[in-house]
Amino acid sequence: MPDELDNLVTEDKQKHTSRKLLLLLLLLLIIFFGYKVLAPNQKTFAVGNIPGVVYDKTQVINGCGAQPNSKIKVVLNGNDPIFVDVDNKGCIAYSAELSEGINKIDFFDPNSNKSNPVSIQIEYVIKPPSLEITEPTQNSEIKVAAGKKDQEITVKGKTDPGVNILVNGDKVAVNDEGEFETKIQLSLGEDKIKIVADNGDKTTEQEITIKLVTETSTNNNSTNQNNSNNNSNNNSNSASPSNSDNNTNGNQQSANQNQTDPQPLIIYPSKVIISYILYSNDPSASGYNEYIELKNTGDVDKDITGWTISDSDGNSFTFPSYILTPGSTVRVTTNSGRFLFNSTTPVWNKLGEAGYLYDASGKLVDAYSY
Repeated sequence: MPDELDNLVTEDKQKHTSRKLLLLLLLLLIIFFGYKVLAPNQKTFAVGNIPGVVYDKTQVINGCGAQPNSKIKVVLNGNDPIFVDVDNKGCIAYSAELSEGINKIDFFDPNSNKSNPVSIQIEYVIKPPSLEITEPTQNSEIKVAAGKKDQEITVKGKTDPGVNILVNGDKVAVNDEGEFETKIQLSLGEDKIKIVADNGDKTTEQEITIKLVTETSTNNNSTNQNNSNNNSNNNSNSASPSNSDNNTNGNQQSANQNQTDPQPLIIYPSKVIISYILYSNDPSASGYNEYIELKNTGDVDKDITGWTISDSDGNSFTFPSYILTPGSTVRVTTNSGRFLFNSTTPVWNKLGEAGYLYDASGKLVDAYSY
């Protein structure tokens, strides 16, 4: 009987211990799962999708998961940190000014249980501006009339909107579509036009080579050929000349063939011109009171100091210091007046003779015959 009682007591203790263990285990499970259910949902800060390579300097980076109405510390390329406000939804919008190459951005959330920052890398590639020249074309040849020393041409092209354009060092306006157009002056011979597009970070350059040449005319040759044919026809229709005449004509033709054609005068036009010559055989002239008159046809003052007037006989006059105002005239006379030729005989005394005007550098700027 006592043994049975002991067994009952022992069995009861074991059951009681088992119940305690079960209760303890249940309590632990309730605590664990209850914490998961009842504890606040802890979010982790993360940034949105960012392309690995970008071509714009300014990039807006969005991120969410921070504690609402707090701040996120941001460090760009190891520089001094800045603090970005978090909105009431736990999100930020950070505007980063990138440097060329690889950029590293670290985001520190002070409310996170993580010690390491959220880090991203972005490569910023600066593209040079586009540049297309539509006019003139490379290695083109432009012909100008005989006597001209320069020519104005148009330079046209297209680039990216907002880009600065320089043509031979001068800034040119660019419209909203990136189109530009300007005019420049070229001189005889080979000219080079340098066009530079600058976006503030990089430049694109093009160099256009243009050749300015004097246009040759075949009209004179055709006229000479026609005159030669007419002379031949006239000679064949006339009576046969004597042998001596034939010899004389033959010698004369040989002499003419040996003569070279006169070189054409090259005139560099100016706003100052020879407006009139009163020559000695003019009925309105009084004795040797002849003159040559210059006029400023431009709209600005012209300094003609050192300019020279001459005729075919070697008579010449060089102006001292003198300014010719717009629309005004000045005369150089033979025997009276402010400006005089150093001559006691008429200067303008040959019908058809020409007067020549040279600037201070010796270039012929005008010629006038009477």
